[in-house]
Amino acid sequence: MRGRVRAGAVALAAAWWLGACAAAPEEAPAASIDVTFTGTGELGFRLRRVIEDLLIDFERDPKSEVPLFDAALDLQDHFVDAGYPEAKVTYTVRREPKLAVEFAIHEGPQVTLLRPRFRGNESILDADLLALWSRRSSGQLGLGDPLFVEADLVALRLSMLALYDNRGFLEVAVDAPRIERAPGAARADVEFAITEGPRYRFGTFAIAPEVPLTAADLGATALPGRPFDRVEAATLGIRARTELLHRGYPEPRVDLEVTPDAASRTVALRLVGQPGPRATVAAIRIAGNERTAAHVIERHVAMQPGQLFDGQSLERTTSELYRTGLFRRVEIERTPRDATGEQIDLTVRVDEVDAHELDVLLGYGSYETLRGGVFWTDRNLFGLGQRLQLGARASLKGEALTASWSEPSFFASDTSLTVGGYLRSRQEPTFDDESKGFDLAFARELVAPLRARWGYSLQQRDGSDIDPTVADPSQNRYEIGSVFGELVADRRDSPLYPGRGYRASLKYEHAGQGVGGNVDLDRLTWNGGLFLPLAPDLVLGLSARTAVIWSLDPAGVPVQERLYNGGESTVRSFRESQLGPRSVTGTPLGGSFSNTFNVELRFPILAALQGAVFADAGNVGVDENLFSFGALDYGFGAGLRLVLPIGPVRLDGAVNPNPGPEDRRTTLHFSVGLPF
Repeated sequence: MRGRVRAGAVALAAAWWLGACAAAPEEAPAASIDVTFTGTGELGFRLRRVIEDLLIDFERDPKSEVPLFDAALDLQDHFVDAGYPEAKVTYTVRREPKLAVEFAIHEGPQVTLLRPRFRGNESILDADLLALWSRRSSGQLGLGDPLFVEADLVALRLSMLALYDNRGFLEVAVDAPRIERAPGAARADVEFAITEGPRYRFGTFAIAPEVPLTAADLGATALPGRPFDRVEAATLGIRARTELLHRGYPEPRVDLEVTPDAASRTVALRLVGQPGPRATVAAIRIAGNERTAAHVIERHVAMQPGQLFDGQSLERTTSELYRTGLFRRVEIERTPRDATGEQIDLTVRVDEVDAHELDVLLGYGSYETLRGGVFWTDRNLFGLGQRLQLGARASLKGEALTASWSEPSFFASDTSLTVGGYLRSRQEPTFDDESKGFDLAFARELVAPLRARWGYSLQQRDGSDIDPTVADPSQNRYEIGSVFGELVADRRDSPLYPGRGYRASLKYEHAGQGVGGNVDLDRLTWNGGLFLPLAPDLVLGLSARTAVIWSLDPAGVPVQERLYNGGESTVRSFRESQLGPRSVTGTPLGGSFSNTFNVELRFPILAALQGAVFADAGNVGVDENLFSFGALDYGFGAGLRLVLPIGPVRLDGAVNPNPGPEDRRTTLHFSVGLPF
């Protein structure tokens, strides 16, 4: 059994970070050498990080100053890359009374430029050329003017040449950047002169007789006369090999000959190569599976004995086996049965991951305070590829026991089935609640990245300590059965630290006596998050969350089913569930609709420490017929995030610009995980 410990508690997180910083190379000065940096405002430990390896080399052999000479050059390059083109670095060695090195840095002015100018580009827009520029920006957050870095301009020139060449301007010329800058000036002007030359077009397209394909097979019949494009031409070769693999040729060898003709300004293409023998699959074997049943692997194999070899089916098989999560490596070996190669055996060789996993979670939240959990998972139950998870959670506000079983290929289809059960007890600001129940859910990917879930849930709720000014305590116990459907689209680059992409979900639930239970209501929930990279490590996050409940029950919506707002992951100027209408005793009433909007700018500070500034807004309404995005309460604030492998430890402080009589002007939240 493989165990993993995920630490999120305050003390453990702080200890990890301090330990990591103490062990990092830039924080570990050599025992017998003093290093100082003069003439610059940049922090010394950052500069030391640039040359740490060379300082270690010098310490090992202090008689040789070659490492120091190289270190001075590296430091000089560091400042040039930061927009100081006149930077010079020298060093001085003092050997008595103790070995010491001083690096004297002449920074000169930091130089910026508005943007390069282009002259002679008639066929490609300035914006398309600027998109090739890997610029570095000034300012603490990287939001200032672009820095003047000559190496970046040289790289831009090479990228422009490649872009023009790819688009058929085979005689293009781009002069070296013309740089205008007065000595000592902090601003530079840059101009590129471009001579595009004629644009070549596709000429004839021929296929060698030994390659059993036609221009129509490759979608190349309309090429002659069109503007030449190297990417499109290269795609023909890839498409030809893929088509041959699909038609039963396991080892095709093809090449595309590209011949420009300066007189006619055309490019002739000719596909040559050898397809090799056409093969039929004789047998399929499974190897390397110690726990997983062979038939579990076989149901993902997209070919059968007796069928013509198909390379695309082979790729689909590999992809589907990896997606099961059961294997760390999948290889499909092809073995010819005889010298002709017309009969081949396929061996699907797998390397299984550990089936058992123990997770220990520790965390902290501003409402729950200390929280933790233990989860045991068997991801390959009885070798059938099914997943079983047992878990226990606890905090100072409640505890829960959970169990779930899932079959990823229900009836050998692309639909998964998950059945779960739970026992929970939790203290909320408005009530205490004990619940038990189960749910059954099917899931299937519709069109990437859109995924659908639908199923049934049945639970029993038993509330206590309910303020009679909020709800009738006699209605605290009920059963609720519901059917639900959900659509989810997730294109984030990371679920823990999203830097770009989006996630959106829409869920509808119907509860009624016809599906079990004694509560009638309909609930619609929408969540959306968008993450925009503004600069390296600078991310703007946007989030919107809306929920509405409709109920025809004369008794109204049970207090446990109502919508609440405010807290560490919603509107952060409020404590947990404290936003919205309240009873005469000041207890949150909850509501039948709520909205939450968040804007957060995340930026790096130092090493594993990040910062954020944010604005939150939200509301809660008691009448769904009066649904509105108005009457919002707001929160504005800033926070710190300590980046850990299991997620960030987060400290957020928010100000309420218009607090009510029972609201706080400022609120502090400490928790683990991003708010959205």
